[in-house]
Amino acid sequence: MQKYIFSALEYCVLALRFLRRGSASINSLSGWLLVAGLANVVPANGATIDVLWYTYGAPTSLYRSQVLELAGRAATLPESAKVHWQVTFFGPTDPAPTFSNYDVLVIQNAEGFRTRPTPTDPDLTPDYAGILNNKLAIEVARGERTLISGSDADFHAIRGDSGNCVPIDGCFLYDGAVGYVVNAINWAGSGQGMGVVSFYHGELTGGFWWNHPNSFLSAELSGRYSAARDNQPPIVADLPLNRGLTPTGLSNWTNAFHGRFADVPGYTGVQFAANAPTLALSIATTAFVSAPAGPAPLLQFELENYQVTESGASITLRVTRDENALGAVSVDYATRNGSAVSTADFTTATGTVNFADGDQTAKIIIVSITNDTTAEATESLTVELTNPTGSAQIGARSVATIDISDDDTAVSSGGGGGGGGGGGCAMNRTGTPEGSLIALLFMALGWRARRCGNAGEMVRLRSVRPTQAQA
Repeated sequence: MQKYIFSALEYCVLALRFLRRGSASINSLSGWLLVAGLANVVPANGATIDVLWYTYGAPTSLYRSQVLELAGRAATLPESAKVHWQVTFFGPTDPAPTFSNYDVLVIQNAEGFRTRPTPTDPDLTPDYAGILNNKLAIEVARGERTLISGSDADFHAIRGDSGNCVPIDGCFLYDGAVGYVVNAINWAGSGQGMGVVSFYHGELTGGFWWNHPNSFLSAELSGRYSAARDNQPPIVADLPLNRGLTPTGLSNWTNAFHGRFADVPGYTGVQFAANAPTLALSIATTAFVSAPAGPAPLLQFELENYQVTESGASITLRVTRDENALGAVSVDYATRNGSAVSTADFTTATGTVNFADGDQTAKIIIVSITNDTTAEATESLTVELTNPTGSAQIGARSVATIDISDDDTAVSSGGGGGGGGGGGCAMNRTGTPEGSLIALLFMALGWRARRCGNAGEMVRLRSVRPTQAQA
């Protein structure tokens, strides 16, 4: 095994040694701008993770030397988390390392590029003996975070394939394949136990190791992965796992995906195939994938005010999900008394509204209304949203007001007019006979009451304010 901790002097020696190889090494990750920026190779601040990098590349291969270049630059990239990598290489014939000593195990892709000992030799055949012979030790040390990629992004990162940084040889490539790889390793290495990042397997003899009986991934991926030699274009997603080193980060790497995953339990899709949207091109352990990036999903009522008549039986409210559909989210709801009171005027309603990942269909809340025969003024209650989960936030319409209008009519005791005759009669809203001091007070405040005209039988009418002319 080879372990590397970089100082500026060591990095300079490494760079000069690469440059002596000639033009075959010049097309490396940064256009060899590393020599000009040695003062920034190791920033003063930032965490360090121990990276165990499995490669079948020859000790003198470009794959190893350019991985070291990437490692030396990982903490200096624009918008990076400033995480330093301490890299130890582990190959097919090396003694088994103590896996629990490392924060993340990175496993080379299976395409064999840049693994040759010298520029004139052929590339080496993929060999995963070091992984397959240590299944139990890896399983014991393995932690909570695993990212499995259908892309050979590790090769494209060291080759210098860009995302938004143009031209390729004109700047250090901090997005595209580089952003994908650096972000994936930093994410996997930041959890409990040894994280895992494994790049594409397949195509070449010896390369199909994920489903091998001795693979620590075989039980998880068996029957759920398919290799495809042709590039599978991804749909750009926006998980924080994908945020990487640019606004779109990991997901802005859109080339060289050659494998697809079908609903692997315990994993969340990181990118999905544009030509088969239900199939993922990269997956990561679900419990440790952060909430969706970009604007938070907003959960709120569709309307602020709802109206229903007392005889309407129920009222339907709709809760919408706006801004962002990524991630499963939920919000609780509950009715609150106002001038309308639970049981007397409506049935208490409480519960939780759930939205699945990608779901933006409005959800329904139903509040039952109590119908009585008493004439009364319009009354109201509210329904409140609380306790959003996932990445959701509650929007501005967090409370909906329901107005219940009365549709009962006055009950008359006779057919005559008002005054002292035998006509209809009423009490005021409080049940106080007209002419009492309390009734006069209510009239002064704008309420109207009438006295029953026959033998003391009183009924209650809805109170009305007098018109300006009557006042």
